[in-house]
Amino acid sequence: MIRGTPSQISRNTRLSYKHGSYNSVFELKEVSDKLECTLASVMSVVETMKINRLIPPKESTNSGLDILPPNFDSADSKISDTCDYATFPNFETTLGASFEELSRYRPGLSDTRARVNVNNQHLAKLLFQSSSAGKAEADAYIQEFLTSPPSRMKLDDTQNYLTDIEDLARICHEEMTLIVTSNLDSTRWNDANFSSILKASNLNLTARLEEAVEQVKNLNAIVPAFGSVLHIFYTTYDLSLITHAFCNFLNSKEKTLHTSQSPHTPQILAQTKELKQAISEQAAAVKKGLDEGGWIDKVLDSVNGTQGNETLFSELGDLVDAGQLEVWAGDLVEGWKDSCEGLMLKKVVV
Repeated sequence: MIRGTPSQISRNTRLSYKHGSYNSVFELKEVSDKLECTLASVMSVVETMKINRLIPPKESTNSGLDILPPNFDSADSKISDTCDYATFPNFETTLGASFEELSRYRPGLSDTRARVNVNNQHLAKLLFQSSSAGKAEADAYIQEFLTSPPSRMKLDDTQNYLTDIEDLARICHEEMTLIVTSNLDSTRWNDANFSSILKASNLNLTARLEEAVEQVKNLNAIVPAFGSVLHIFYTTYDLSLITHAFCNFLNSKEKTLHTSQSPHTPQILAQTKELKQAISEQAAAVKKGLDEGGWIDKVLDSVNGTQGNETLFSELGDLVDAGQLEVWAGDLVEGWKDSCEGLMLKKVVV
């Protein structure tokens, strides 16, 4: 849909000229400028790339980054917010915060959030596509990356844009980018501080991966796994996929890397294995907890007002058929199970 929008606008513009509707020509130009780069289109690219890493497609697909404007990385480029926040039916009280605001566990969409995610995907594109491409094509990917690597973003207050685990992943991506560019650009090797900078990046990446492992292992109240827990699971799992590809990439280029890199790559790989293991164990704990049974009854008890929610749910049982409630509760519990079951099936060994 996003790829087809420019051609649709061009076609409608020609029709407007043909029929003498010149006002609509200017209106279409305004729409075209806004749709050239939107939060929705940027994040659709990001999420599609993440899904393709989690569940590899049967056929090779375009990364999608090509739909972004050429000047996307420029400080002058703007990302339009065309998301519809107003017309969705709202049956909530107007006396307090909306349900979306109350249940939000991470910052909303923003220009900064979108750019951080795109920077991460540029690195992922290099690591995954170069591994499956021929030598000439892979060299072209590398040269393109070295020519214009993702820039480090200066964030005054990351809590306004990213969750803690997303910020940790951002730092890991930035360190991996620096390690790749430093190792493959031999013109940097003669710098006086090269070895110390490269060592610091490797050690920081290893430390951040250790921190991710600890965050996953120390999660509390993970059964059932709600959005905030699943967010950590899937963010860290995607990070582990990229660090795995990062290690494979470095190993494939071992002869062309700086000699000081060799002791660090195995340490990063070991932390990647530990991170995947921690995610798998926690996901298994969630599924085991849900398989123990009784969850449908717990959901129904909460709806029927037997767990301290009498005021909130006192009339719901009279309005909805008991059979429908039971089906809904069953679907809810199955959804909780499905949310983590896929992660358990992923191989831990990398």
